[in-house]
Amino acid sequence: MEILPLTKDLIADAGAIYACSWQTVYKGIIPQAYLDNLSASKWTAFLQSAQQNSYLLLDKGRCIATASISPARDELKPGWGEIISLYVLPAYWGQGYGSALFSYIVAQLKQLFLYPQYAHSR
Repeated sequence: MEILPLTKDLIADAGAIYACSWQTVYKGIIPQAYLDNLSASKWTAFLQSAQQNSYLLLDKGRCIATASISPARDELKPGWGEIISLYVLPAYWGQGYGSALFSYIVAQLKQLFLYPQYAHSR
């Protein structure tokens, strides 16, 4: 298992994780017609944005999970960070991938916001 910063060539893979996760999690909550029309490209602009740092978890070369962090979007929390998203392909739920990615992005948030002098740029 490896966790990498999201690169432009992997954005479609991350978007596919978002779409598949939404189609599973929100079934019966969001209209099915909307879910049926979701595609990886729905998240392309968000994932290309420089407003957040995004990561992809791979296992044996397969993209399993994705997460994004950013500075806090709440203007009352300057200097704070937040987890914007964390999605795991449904076929891999309950196998520790989400926990591993969560631990990684929490460490990234600490590095970026508790110790900004060590932060790396995208």
